[in-house]
Amino acid sequence: MAMDKKKIVAALALIPFFAWLVGWGKPEYFLALALPLGALVGAYELGRLTMPGQKFEQALLVMASVFACMASQTGEMEATVGAVCAIVVLTLSALLFKERDLAAIYTSTAKIVFGAVYVGLLLGVVVAIKRLEPGLGNTKLLFLLFALTWAGDAGAFFAGSLWGKRKLWPAVSAGKTWEGLVGGFVCTIAFALGVAWFSKVWIWQDGLILGALVGVFGPIGDLVESAIKRGANVKDSGVFLPGHGGVLDRIDSILFTAPIVYYYALLYGPLRIAAQ
Repeated sequence: MAMDKKKIVAALALIPFFAWLVGWGKPEYFLALALPLGALVGAYELGRLTMPGQKFEQALLVMASVFACMASQTGEMEATVGAVCAIVVLTLSALLFKERDLAAIYTSTAKIVFGAVYVGLLLGVVVAIKRLEPGLGNTKLLFLLFALTWAGDAGAFFAGSLWGKRKLWPAVSAGKTWEGLVGGFVCTIAFALGVAWFSKVWIWQDGLILGALVGVFGPIGDLVESAIKRGANVKDSGVFLPGHGGVLDRIDSILFTAPIVYYYALLYGPLRIAAQ
């Protein structure tokens, strides 16, 4: 169960910066600047994995992802849909000048649009949570999003290390086990219920539902990124953080859990979540 020392040092060094960025960057401008930078690096990593050697297409993916991230930060459906439409039209137009092979244009456009939605649009939802109206969540809910997701990761790691025997999906990830998956799910729900019990941030029903949703979709996000890496035959998406791999390796679960928490708060928050 020994953990990489570089991974521990890097995580500890980033905690104060992360807490300031999420909690005390007023009102959300620093976070709104940091996430497009994260989308830029994440899209660069994804481009290298899915379109190796295609520099022009990689550049389009990076620009499209940053654009999608900035649009989804607003939390406005019109801006998000408009951004995706613009990305499709502009990507097709740009590739038409470069390629005459329609099959190649179609394939590259599909990868770029997917990457922009996967990295940029989903990551931008983190800022949208911060911008929720008081009473729906914002800063506290954003902290809880990360805490729940990381509680699931930690639970999966320790349960898998202690009891893991049956491989979850060896063709995608050799280290993940069913025991780790169950341990992460239970740990996420327990953490959510603990928050409800001790801090009254939300009622226990919301803690149970959000814990279960994050406990399911966090590992799915992790598996999706693992499948992309396996397709590219690499271990890490990049070398951005010592011992932690690339940006995609750090945000893969958040990309899936952030929209879950955001739309849950929008649908049920006014009635039940007491995050302020």
